[in-house]
Amino acid sequence: VGGAPYPPREARLAPLLAAVAAGLPRGRTLAGYRVLRWRGAVLVCREPAAAGPAVAFDATGRARWDDRFVLRVAPPSPAGWRVGALGARRPTAMEGVPAPARPTLPAVWADGTVVALPTCGWRRSSDVPPVDVVFAPRQALAAGPFAVV
Repeated sequence: VGGAPYPPREARLAPLLAAVAAGLPRGRTLAGYRVLRWRGAVLVCREPAAAGPAVAFDATGRARWDDRFVLRVAPPSPAGWRVGALGARRPTAMEGVPAPARPTLPAVWADGTVVALPTCGWRRSSDVPPVDVVFAPRQALAAGPFAVV
């Protein structure tokens, strides 16, 4: 899930699983992820410091970001478009998205402005072409399907 070419070691995973089984009294981190209680459930989200740097879309309209997400826009990709972490921005599409997960969602940027949040289906305007996103980590926890927020 974290984008690494190998899963976390058993010695690191076992204490986390024990904490989750005990009700997760406090948040934990593992392999670039935060694991915490949120509204009565266990939430797993990327640590902001672990998110990858912004990357440009290639000429075919494809970008792989954070070794976890593959994004596509109809070619040719708009000049200057990059995909990176959302950070502190809060577009209206964020309602219902857990606050701890928001900063590391993939956002499409143009000239320092967020123009799309593909995981939320949000575009700044109808002039912004649709962006498809697939969660494709190198190591998946399960074959899916599962929600990406």
